[in-house]
Amino acid sequence: MKVLLPKNEQVCPISITDWYEEGVNPCMYELLWTTVLGTLVLTGLLVSLISQKSPFKLPSSWGCRLKLLCHVLVIGLLLSRMITSILLQGPLYAYMIVYVSIDVVSWIATTSLYLTSKSDFPLVPTFFWFGNLARYAGSFSAWNSPLWFFQRQDTTREVQFYLYVSQVTSVLYICAHCVGAAWCTCCCRPTDADRVLLINSGSSPEVAASTIFSSDTQAQTNPRLPGGPRPDITSSSTWSNFFVKVVKLIPFIWPKGSCLLQIFVLICVGLLAAGRVINLFLPILYRDAVNELSGGTLALKTICLYCLVYAAQGTGMGNSGLIGSTRSQLWLSVTQYTNKEVNCQLFRHIQELSIAWHLGRKTGEVIRIVDRSSSAITNLLNYILFSIGPCIVDLMIAIVYFVIAFNIWYGLIIFVTMTIYMVATIVLTEWRTQFRRTMNQCDNDVKSAAVDTLLNFETVKYFGAEDFESKRYARSLGEYLSAQYKAVSTLNLLNLIQNMIISVGTLGGCILIVYDVHAGRLSVGDFVLFVSYIRQLYLPLNWFGTYYRMIQNNFIDMENMFELLEQAKDVEDKPGSGDKCDSRQDLF
Repeated sequence: MKVLLPKNEQVCPISITDWYEEGVNPCMYELLWTTVLGTLVLTGLLVSLISQKSPFKLPSSWGCRLKLLCHVLVIGLLLSRMITSILLQGPLYAYMIVYVSIDVVSWIATTSLYLTSKSDFPLVPTFFWFGNLARYAGSFSAWNSPLWFFQRQDTTREVQFYLYVSQVTSVLYICAHCVGAAWCTCCCRPTDADRVLLINSGSSPEVAASTIFSSDTQAQTNPRLPGGPRPDITSSSTWSNFFVKVVKLIPFIWPKGSCLLQIFVLICVGLLAAGRVINLFLPILYRDAVNELSGGTLALKTICLYCLVYAAQGTGMGNSGLIGSTRSQLWLSVTQYTNKEVNCQLFRHIQELSIAWHLGRKTGEVIRIVDRSSSAITNLLNYILFSIGPCIVDLMIAIVYFVIAFNIWYGLIIFVTMTIYMVATIVLTEWRTQFRRTMNQCDNDVKSAAVDTLLNFETVKYFGAEDFESKRYARSLGEYLSAQYKAVSTLNLLNLIQNMIISVGTLGGCILIVYDVHAGRLSVGDFVLFVSYIRQLYLPLNWFGTYYRMIQNNFIDMENMFELLEQAKDVEDKPGSGDKCDSRQDLF
């Protein structure tokens, strides 16, 4: 076995920055895949520890148990490949130790997520399984490369080849099981005809009834609606049923009745894509200008082009620049359409509820729900489409660019810094959700106490309950101020942690780029490009926590609206029944 020394040839058999050398470079390939997948899994594990405190539960079916066994088998095979290199005196490079360690930790974390998940198809483990399947499939493109073990040049590589094939087979079974389970879930549900046959087959009434109504019965009571008992407001995550909420928003985004507004939506999407391209080329033009001026060339053309691109981009924040202002103006009409649709649908639904529901109403709380929900949907769309989405796309473009133009270490520094920042933001913000939700509920109580007292002033005076109502209002206001203090304090803590992460990441990248410039591998213009690009990335990233919190707050504000829209009507009109009476004159 080779002794591991701090030399380049002991880290990797070839330069780690080469993408392709007689096949895919195993150093770059394995490290990149394991880092990305490992970060994904660890992020999911941290979020799960904060938002879902579910106990471990062993699977009941044999297929799921075999799936769990494949997890354990993959972990054992990874360790066996490293032990094989040690025992058979094969080459053991540093990158092997790094990526196998990350792989083992990732598979252990994925197993934990799988055992604690309440869903049959947990999101993060599913992405991890199929990501590994794509990783293994891509590695076979280097079948003829001597850097891999596919040609089985010696005993060590032959043993590692068969261990690798066993590992791929295990992952293939896991993915096949996911596909099969998904197909059974979607296509093998009992139809109405099957249920009728079940009843006619002589089954017990209990079995038949459970089969018929298991997929259709839902709880009719909703404690979160006005007038109901206060729910447990700290147990669930704001992002639960995220895709269900997004699907409910889609009809409000796409204006079905206006071709002009649909064109505006498509133009806004195109302007977003153009903005991402400009954000990439602006630092590159800055670097070219610096290099030309350093070489004694009059960089007039480059500077003019840089200023033109900068005018289109603006400061990179909000609606500054030509692209941002144009997009904002076009999106204004779409926003107005969304506000109108939401308000009209919610108002019509409230009008169609039964008289019993209206008699038990809390007018102040209902008004507060309507006021919040209409603005929450508009803000939510703006934050997701024009703030968080472009920010994440810019980060992905930056990582790919630095890996290609510089080397993999610059991409890893940016990726790790951004990932730690986002993980910290998500974890701390999920933790802060309970304080925000509590403050929201207390705010509803304050408004409800004030409005209901004023609307029923005669009743209060009749029973002489002025002092009681004043104390009730003061108690609700005190609870709101206490919840607000906790929410603001945790917000300051989050801002401090975010600033520390960004500062450390910037320092690490600057040290690396200064070392490469001093060694002659990069130019001064490259240093300027790196610093300006990083600043351009971090500028909107400073608002990532704010955007994430605002999105989360808007989701919280929309929860009551969704539940209000889901409130069942006691009396339903038959389709077309409203057309029988077109005007009030028809009644006489």
